[in-house]
Amino acid sequence: MIAKLFIPHSFAVDTSDGFIVGIDYGAYQLASKGISMDLSIGDFDSVSPEQLSLIEEFSKEVIYLSVDKNEIDSEAAIIEVIKRGYQEVCLYGDIGQRLDHLLTNIKLVAKYSINYISDTNKIAYYGPGTHQIKKDYPVLSLIVLNDCELSLKNTLYELDHRKLSFNDNYTTSNAIIKDHAILTVHFGSVITIETKD
Repeated sequence: MIAKLFIPHSFAVDTSDGFIVGIDYGAYQLASKGISMDLSIGDFDSVSPEQLSLIEEFSKEVIYLSVDKNEIDSEAAIIEVIKRGYQEVCLYGDIGQRLDHLLTNIKLVAKYSINYISDTNKIAYYGPGTHQIKKDYPVLSLIVLNDCELSLKNTLYELDHRKLSFNDNYTTSNAIIKDHAILTVHFGSVITIETKD
């Protein structure tokens, strides 16, 4: 089963299935729409006492975090759902104006092998192996994290055992030309960003 984690977001989200987790102000956004959550978690420093009461009303369980901690609220939520046995984790939220939060959330994608979905993007992590990427978005970019060797098929620009490093940037703005792309990571790892453009 999937765990769906919601940080602040301004787009419609699907909460009809999965283990629903509201994170800090994202929990308030869900509660304000009358959406019940299996878990709310955060230091709740971005909500008022009245907003926190609403979160508590729409949550089966609330975990209150200290403001002074080593991880941000979204990482604490990821750790919590993984502890509970969830292997598929999706983080939903806006890209926002805080670049530090954006980069940290992208790092969490790689650290925990989760997906990060915004209104126009899906960010995912892939380690060694062969993976199918469904054509849900028209643009596909590969962001290389370390030295790796990749093959990519069913795309406008294909790769065949291409060795890449962190400084290679030509693997952006590709397109999936069939119903799915086939990505093989021979060694190393890569982040994919699918974009609606």
